[in-house]
Amino acid sequence: MYHTHTTAGNKKNKISYIVITSISIAFSLWLFWIIINPSQKGVIGNFVFENLFSFMGYSIYLFPFLFFYGILRLLIKSTKAPKGIITMLLGISLILFFTSVLIENLSYYLNIKSGWIGYALDTVMVKLFGKIGSIFFSLAFIVIGLNIVFEIKWSKIFEGIKKILKKDYEEWQKARAELKIKFNTLREKERNGEKIIAAKPIASTTKLEQNKIQVPTNLEKEKQKINQPISK
Repeated sequence: MYHTHTTAGNKKNKISYIVITSISIAFSLWLFWIIINPSQKGVIGNFVFENLFSFMGYSIYLFPFLFFYGILRLLIKSTKAPKGIITMLLGISLILFFTSVLIENLSYYLNIKSGWIGYALDTVMVKLFGKIGSIFFSLAFIVIGLNIVFEIKWSKIFEGIKKILKKDYEEWQKARAELKIKFNTLREKERNGEKIIAAKPIASTTKLEQNKIQVPTNLEKEKQKINQPISK
């Protein structure tokens, strides 16, 4: 009896798993279609899109991707009816709602719509924390939502960033040491070159002075010849 009951329970779980998987994937693809396709939405598609757009504004374009990923992750983790769907929807909601708040802040400069949820949340947060505080807290809630949906391992990310920065710093120190050696070598060459260059002008200057002395002497001799009286 127990074995029969267990087998029947497994069959029900498999059936529910298949049903939920099929409906979730179909719903995600349908959402993606009605959001990116300007026409051919159908009556229900138009109704859903218009209401979602008025609710969340341009952040609605993120919804099908996040929903599809979240559902797929839950289905892969469990072969039974997926648990944690409420937590996953909470993470998606945090991302979408507070992205709408950021869009509301940008709507003062760009022609974009945040939906009434973005306007409402931004109004409350501005009153509580100010304009800059609204932006900072929105980014914080978006990070929390991303962490819920994607299960981001922040410790691994920070460790990877730390390794990259450490490697970059070591390479920079190595390049700096090589550059210093090259600079010192070049400076020594320049010093040796200055001594050679300083010796050459002295010799050339002496020759010029000798020529200058000789030229006037020759001219004086010619003048003396001209001034000599012509013998009769």
